[in-house]
Amino acid sequence: MSQGIITAVIAAGISLLGLIISKEAKISEFRKEWIESLRTDISCFLMHALYMKGVADSNDTDKVAKLENSNLEINRLVANVTLRLNPKEQPHQEIMEALGGVRDAVITGKPFEVVTDKATLVTNKTQIVLRQEWQRVKKGERVYQWTVRSTLAAFALLVIVLILKSL
Repeated sequence: MSQGIITAVIAAGISLLGLIISKEAKISEFRKEWIESLRTDISCFLMHALYMKGVADSNDTDKVAKLENSNLEINRLVANVTLRLNPKEQPHQEIMEALGGVRDAVITGKPFEVVTDKATLVTNKTQIVLRQEWQRVKKGERVYQWTVRSTLAAFALLVIVLILKSL
C-alpha cells in the first residue's frame, strides 16, 4: 500500500473516532439534563402532595382553590415524570407506582404519616434510578466504551507492529 492511502485511512479513522466521541458526549449531556429534570419534577410533585395534605387537613377557608391548583400541578408533574420513564424497566415502573400511591393517599385523605411514608418510598425509588443513570453518565455509553477499548487495542497493536518491524 502506498503512503498516501495509509495516511488517508488513518485520517478517516481519527475522524470517525472524533465523531463517535462527540456524539457520545452529547448523549451524556442529554442524560445529565434528563437526570436533573426528573429530580426537579419528583421534588415538585412531593412538595405539592405534602402541601395538599396540609391544606386538606387545615381549617383554611380558601382551601378548595389551593387544592385545585396543587392537584392540577400534581397531574402535570406525574405526566412529565411518566413521559420521562421507561415503562419496560422495573425501577421506572416502581417510581410510577409509588407516585400513584402518594397521589391516592392524598386524595383519599389518608393520615399524614401514610402520605409521608409513601413520599419517602418515591424518594428512595427515584434515588435508585438517578444513581443508575449517573453511573451510566460516568462510564459513558456502550458505544463509547467499545470505541475507547477498540482504539486502545488498535494503538497497542500498531506499537507492537512498529517495534517488531524495527528489529
